[in-house]
Amino acid sequence: MSLFEKLLSLLKSHPNTQVNKTSTNSLNDSNSAKGRLLYSKLNDYTVIDLETSSRYANQASIIELAAVRVRRGKIVDQYTTLIKPLEPIPDEISRITGITNEMLKAAPTLDQKLNEYLRFIGNDVLLGHNIRAYDVNVLNYACNALHLPTLHNDMIDTLHYSKKCNIRAISYRLPALAKYFRIEYDAHRALNDCIANHAIYQRLKPTYSGTYHTAKDRAKQSVENMRTCTIHPDYADIAGKSIVLTGDFAIAEDEAIQEKLESLGAVVKRDVSGKTDYLIIGSLGSSQWYYGTYGRKIEKAMELQQQGKPIIMVEEDMFFGL
Repeated sequence: MSLFEKLLSLLKSHPNTQVNKTSTNSLNDSNSAKGRLLYSKLNDYTVIDLETSSRYANQASIIELAAVRVRRGKIVDQYTTLIKPLEPIPDEISRITGITNEMLKAAPTLDQKLNEYLRFIGNDVLLGHNIRAYDVNVLNYACNALHLPTLHNDMIDTLHYSKKCNIRAISYRLPALAKYFRIEYDAHRALNDCIANHAIYQRLKPTYSGTYHTAKDRAKQSVENMRTCTIHPDYADIAGKSIVLTGDFAIAEDEAIQEKLESLGAVVKRDVSGKTDYLIIGSLGSSQWYYGTYGRKIEKAMELQQQGKPIIMVEEDMFFGL
């Protein structure tokens, strides 16, 4: 299912999200002595990933744990389990992850599995995407709540690591890096994310430079990407057309895309209206969409379509013929 199809599914309902809230002070206490952030080219490590009910570490209920053990650059073992949370998970999380409350009904609880998960991880260097700010915080809060030792493992966070690599990516989110390296995977399931993250790190290692890529670097790359890209023939006649952009784009930053479209005679607007001809949807989506804020521009375009307005909603990959 494409990102656009998932969004259309999400738009069918607007459930209220309920999460278990926890003390920020407790969370900070449990994460006061995390391991070092490394920028090494390793062949032995364990990749970790979680699926949870919230983007905020101090509100997240774990619903899936996964890890893959890597030795000499190859996956040699893996761990995955669903976790039954204290409260039902919101419908939008089910639609994104494919994990349903029915699936979780018979799953073990966190207190039954967390210690086993920690034993699988052991003392390995941990690898993951945004794990320093999120996954390790969530795990350490859970350890603190269950009176288990917290994680002090050193870690490689590919969100930070990728920003010091000589690659031409516009975004450093995991789906963007997978797209950049042409690694196909079903996102938002923990084991799939672990396997993809391992593959991405192996591709990143030869490109590591140690120098952060700045916003200015990304802007330059965006301009170059748009200079060399072509629009799909089905959408090539855009002179005089009103176009709106939404979401995060893999090919370039919004400013460079707007400049390209305007050079071809299109009129790029900030908001959707009855005069909009095209709504182009970034293939990387949006963190807001992921957690249930479905996208005002998409909602507006769908409302206008129902009123008979001929607005065309098209994904980035289709529009630019990627």
